[in-house]
Amino acid sequence: MATVPTSADGEWQIVIELQGTEPITLLAVVTDPDGLVLTSEPVTLILAPPVHPNTGMDRVVDSDQTGRAFTALLALLLVAGGFSTFFAGRLIYLLAKDRLKPR
Repeated sequence: MATVPTSADGEWQIVIELQGTEPITLLAVVTDPDGLVLTSEPVTLILAPPVHPNTGMDRVVDSDQTGRAFTALLALLLVAGGFSTFFAGRLIYLLAKDRLKPR
């Protein structure tokens, strides 16, 4: 995936951009001055599915699933009353605005 130089104290850094949601396994492999190849333990990364930038909810293609978490949250906030009711109103506004966007 990449080769990076190490400093005298052994530190190194790399920035990679991962795409998709498939698991990715990374290894660090280094050759010491004597020519011995050292390999790290594998580290497996599993990326979370993309989320909607405004709501933080998972992007779904099934319109029946859209908004169910909002509905439960709104019910809880409305029951709590006080400032929670204002917050619930703001969420209703954001949900309505989101549903107007073309898919």
